[in-house]
This record gives sequence, structure tokens and C-alpha cells, in this order.
Amino acid sequence: MDGNTDELHSTNYVLASPLLGAGYIKDLQQMCPVKPVIVAADVHPDVNYALRSMLIYPAHSQEHALHQAFIQIILARTIPLFHLIDKSTVGSDDIIYRTVSYIAAHYTEELTLPKMAHDLGVSQSSLSDTFRRRNTAYRLMGTTPQAVSKGA
Repeated sequence: MDGNTDELHSTNYVLASPLLGAGYIKDLQQMCPVKPVIVAADVHPDVNYALRSMLIYPAHSQEHALHQAFIQIILARTIPLFHLIDKSTVGSDDIIYRTVSYIAAHYTEELTLPKMAHDLGVSQSSLSDTFRRRNTAYRLMGTTPQAVSKGA
């Protein structure tokens, strides 16, 4: 890292059907992490492999067996790293928490920046700025989108 703020503070999101997290559905529905962050040094190499593979082999449906396996790997390697608490005890004004919760609740709908900003009660520019990070999954893997698409 060169000290660039974007590299020091990057985030990876995987939006997937709950069906792909079969063995973890109860935990995912009822629990949430106290601190929803995993330090890059603590990310297991299997997680990087699963993320890279999901980019290389796109799913043709939400129930794609290969992606289900990758999601299972990601969940198995990351959930134990979190201190989970009951969701009913958590409320947050944090824009990231609210946005991720909104996406989780509306993932079957067409999501647009104007609608999300309106529903969350924030400006489109502040919502966009919050999530404008460049393809951080690629940086986590130490590669570029072009290298991944070429199978590098």
C-alpha cells in the first residue's frame, strides 16, 4: 500500500440470494456483527480464491451450484471472525449499515440511486460518495479487473 486512503479503507460486498447461504440462513437473518469489518491480514486465502472464482465464472442463475459452493466457503471462513449479536438489539444511524440493510431488504427489486437515497433520507451524492470505492475485490486480490477477465 502506498498510503492512499482508498486502499487503506476498502470494502467488499457480495450480494447473493439467501438460498446460497443455506447452512447460515438462521445466523444471517437473526444475528449481525458488532464490528462488520475484517482486517485484510485476517482474510483467509480461501475467501480470496472464492471471490476471484466468482468473478471468473459468472453464475447463470441465483441457484448456480458453483456459486453456492463459493458463498459457503466465504461464509465458513468469515463468520467465525465476527462477534455476532442479536439483530433486534442493534439500531444504527450509520449510512453504510442502513444502506446494506436496505439492499438486503429490497434485493429482489430494481434498486436505483435516486430511490435508495430518497428512501434512506440522504442525498444522492452522499450515498454515492459512500460507496464509490473502485472494485475493491480486485485490490484485495492484488490484481486488476482486466487481469481477472484474462484469467491472470
